[in-house]
Amino acid sequence: MSSTNLEDLESEAYQESFSDGLMDLAVGLALAVIGFIWLWFEEQAGLAGAVGALVAWALVPIRRRVVEPRLGYVRWTAPRLKWERSQLKLLFWLGTVALLSGIALSQAMGDADRAALSDRNFVAGLPAILLAVGAFVLAATSGFRRLWFYGAALIGAGVVTILIEAGPGGSLFTAGSAIGAFGVVLLVRFLRAHPVRT
Repeated sequence: MSSTNLEDLESEAYQESFSDGLMDLAVGLALAVIGFIWLWFEEQAGLAGAVGALVAWALVPIRRRVVEPRLGYVRWTAPRLKWERSQLKLLFWLGTVALLSGIALSQAMGDADRAALSDRNFVAGLPAILLAVGAFVLAATSGFRRLWFYGAALIGAGVVTILIEAGPGGSLFTAGSAIGAFGVVLLVRFLRAHPVRT
């Protein structure tokens, strides 16, 4: 008779608990809105940080209303919660660095001649590339395989930004839209697979 590994069972349950697509949708929406702000309201780039905070704040009650009536509430073990906090801190700091580098770049491109910066335009892809590194790290440590796709989307958007000598907003808007769209697909599948029992 095979033994049951409780750690493996918890890991599977943890993976399943994020199959609803809400996190994907939230991250994609936040990136798309931040990119939109940088594209069309460059002088208000500082607002971009508030977008991420607002989305993160709204995610918990939304998950409570959408996921818990369908899957119930799970209390994770202390090691899992500690690991989760470390992953969130890593994501927060990488996101902060990406955001600040994008704001600094926007200011530099506003204060200087774009032509003078064209030979250094690789910096415009830096926010997307930094976020891609974060996605790859989380994919490797968490086991969420779709994060590899998100990282690839961010890298691709960053490279295109560099090649066409554009600002950082377009790369975040494009990658965020793709991630958000995938989140919508996951959410629709989740809602169909787990209807609320009356």
